[in-house]
Amino acid sequence: MIELSSMPRIQHRTRLLLVGWLCLGMLSACSGGDVVDPIDRRSHVPTTSQPTTPQDGHAEAMTRIVEIHVPLTNGRDLSAGSYAFPWIDKIDEFLINLEDEGQVEVYDESEEYGDTYVFFLTGAADPVLLFAASRVASLDGVPAGAFAMLTDENASEIGLGRRIELPLR
Repeated sequence: MIELSSMPRIQHRTRLLLVGWLCLGMLSACSGGDVVDPIDRRSHVPTTSQPTTPQDGHAEAMTRIVEIHVPLTNGRDLSAGSYAFPWIDKIDEFLINLEDEGQVEVYDESEEYGDTYVFFLTGAADPVLLFAASRVASLDGVPAGAFAMLTDENASEIGLGRRIELPLR
């Protein structure tokens, strides 16, 4: 395993790029190799969350979004009268910190959707967004069973897109 903290000469942005490439490799291995290379300019599949315009030029630009779906499961060791979902605040705080650092953008307010609670990320390449989602799923107290949906702002509803199990392996 590569320890990024052991590479002090690598700047923060370079570390993020390296992490993104590592995530892309993990996604490719887990999905049977169908992940698009973000450097492959021949691809017509947008791989960044930056607005893209379809080649016909007739549709509006779209922004890539990663939805993080976390099962609505009570926190561990709750005492009487305790908040049942303390991990929601923990995730919101974690994502705000990532946004403050400029790594990702929080696209919209998190919300309850069916039997999950959904958080929305944008503002970076898909591998970076998915790595952030994986970090969310790995936070202490976050229930097992989280997954990400790779989608865009034109999706007609929450939960449409490509499903990716979290945390990434």
